[in-house]
Amino acid sequence: MLDQLKKLQLDLVSYREAVDEIFSLSPATPRAWQQRLFEILVCTSQLYLDYLLVVTNLPALDAVSSKGSSSDLGRMCSVKEIFGRSLSTS
Repeated sequence: MLDQLKKLQLDLVSYREAVDEIFSLSPATPRAWQQRLFEILVCTSQLYLDYLLVVTNLPALDAVSSKGSSSDLGRMCSVKEIFGRSLSTS
């Protein structure tokens, strides 16, 4: 699950960079616009795939957290915090 969250984070950064590129650089030709928009489409598709992978593992995560100890909850909170900070800095 942690690997999937790391992949999701990397894909979010790629998406953000692709969107920022459209607003920071003005593509001069229609072909350049097409390439930039295609990059966003690919990033969005990858994010959707990551979402599906994370959602399919949520029941397993719930089972672990309901059986887990307070240290498991602490680890979960720290992972959420790290993930949140990473998203806000990208």
